[in-house]
Amino acid sequence: MDQALEEMSKDSIPAGFHPYYRDDLFYKSVGPMFVRYMAGKMSFGLRVAEKHCNAAMICHGGVLATLMDMQVGVSSCVEEDVTAFVPTVNLTCDFLAPAKIGDWVEARSNVVQKTRRMIFAQGVLEVDGLPILRGNGIVKIPSNSEFPDEFAKMIPPEYVPED
Repeated sequence: MDQALEEMSKDSIPAGFHPYYRDDLFYKSVGPMFVRYMAGKMSFGLRVAEKHCNAAMICHGGVLATLMDMQVGVSSCVEEDVTAFVPTVNLTCDFLAPAKIGDWVEARSNVVQKTRRMIFAQGVLEVDGLPILRGNGIVKIPSNSEFPDEFAKMIPPEYVPED
């Protein structure tokens, strides 16, 4: 397991979030990332660490854009029951406010439109309920890249908040 993940206490990650199942490849550079599955939707999250920061000691825009890219792609697939790797065709991000070391950045999104070959989605990244990034993404649904077993690993157990 990634050392940064081991160093995080369970109290620092909001309820229902689980480590994202990949901790290798590019994901290791950006992570650790977390996911929560609740009410049929996926949400990605990230605790900002020093390694995520730029020279101004705020979270680098590339890290935030990556989090939005993951949110739009994976969440759209879950929402639309697509079990394929969906490459991003377009991603636009409006950076609204900075995220600082220690901030919990949480993503949410929804599908705007699904066509035969594309999914159009919009999303937001928030810190303490305030938007820090607004994004729009388009992902392509490939005709022959089904990988349901691998896709199923991305979805953690459903989180049901206690009343």
